[in-house]
Amino acid sequence: MAIIIRSTRLVLGVLYAPIPYLVDKVPSEDETGVDPDVVISFSLRSFLGAVSTFYVKIDGVTALTEAGFEAGFGGTCVANAFNGFDITITHPDFDFYSDHTIRVWASNSETLDTSWGFTVRRPNSSVICDNTILNVIFKDLESFQDASDPSHYHVIPGVGAVPVDIYNVIELQYTVIQSGLGSTIWPLQNGVTAEVVTSTKINLPTGVSDPSLVEKHITLSSHLNSGTYRIVAQQAAIVGCDVWVAETLVTPDPESGSIVWSIVDSSAVTRKFLPFGAVPVPSVGEFLSIVSDWNNVQFAKVLQTFPDGSVEIDKELLALDPLNGDISWSHTKGLDGVILETSKPTSGTNYALAINLYEKSGEPYIESGIAYVAVAPKPRVLGAEQLDEGQIIITFSDPMRQDEILLDPTEYTITGPSTVLVKTVQVATLS
Repeated sequence: MAIIIRSTRLVLGVLYAPIPYLVDKVPSEDETGVDPDVVISFSLRSFLGAVSTFYVKIDGVTALTEAGFEAGFGGTCVANAFNGFDITITHPDFDFYSDHTIRVWASNSETLDTSWGFTVRRPNSSVICDNTILNVIFKDLESFQDASDPSHYHVIPGVGAVPVDIYNVIELQYTVIQSGLGSTIWPLQNGVTAEVVTSTKINLPTGVSDPSLVEKHITLSSHLNSGTYRIVAQQAAIVGCDVWVAETLVTPDPESGSIVWSIVDSSAVTRKFLPFGAVPVPSVGEFLSIVSDWNNVQFAKVLQTFPDGSVEIDKELLALDPLNGDISWSHTKGLDGVILETSKPTSGTNYALAINLYEKSGEPYIESGIAYVAVAPKPRVLGAEQLDEGQIIITFSDPMRQDEILLDPTEYTITGPSTVLVKTVQVATLS
């Protein structure tokens, strides 16, 4: 009798490590519960030529050069496939609970050099594991930049734990401070008595104060001529001001002489947004999400505020949004956490999560060694099916690790009216 083991699904996972990326030792199972030594790990890559010289400084002290490790430092420096090196650095005086500043300088064979730095932070976030879901709670992260990219998270397995791949960022968690309606443009001047004179000419008898309307836009709200039109010429009239537009108007317009109008800026795109009624106005470094058919912008950072309550953001908007005045917006301060989807961990074992994101200032935000214990249900036998020639297919609820125990015939017993011996166990891929 042979048993063929079939898994219900095949999981292919690719782990992308952000660069630079950091890996702390997983907390050990010694008396203190935490290994105080820290391993700092990152990749040095060059796309224009092989790295020829470099140095790494930790807290202002040189730890590694192309000639090797300095006194007191250890680790590995292995050439990688990107013309550089994969580097780990250890030191007995590294404190698991302290921050460390790393500075890297490198030059390549094309005589180009660069330098960059980052900080290894003590674990300040927390992770809750529920099977293949990781709930990550941040304590001091303000920026949303790259937070939805799964390659910016890296799970480090502890002793006896299977590797875990991160498949997806399911949700960004944040608190909405306020929300409302707003506009990408707002009237520079307006009135209620516009008259459509010809198919391209409009008379504005009152309310015109801007001496130069050319290349701005005029909005009309009549039944026949409701829309936004580009002004190409203007001229003083006997009463008020005449303007000519690039588009064709419908004439005659029964509402002519009492059409509500407004002059708006002519920019095709803008970085300004007016969140009507925002109290307080979003501060510099906070975030606005703006939603309409034309403008769907998530977590735009506020760069500047203005006395009229408008703000400048770091993303472009289409200025002539048809929903202007009714564009939905929400105001958030920063990222509270993320929910990650992973492959299945080994229940009851230690893991740690490394994070490589950015602060609202644009500086790297890197945390490594956020320890957690995996909680996952054990695999179950979903069924057994007998085939010809004395074979039984067993289907499990999860992909099984192909180790000695799984393939050991003594681990399987078949009971029934007659004695059946299990002679071999093999894994087969079946459709």
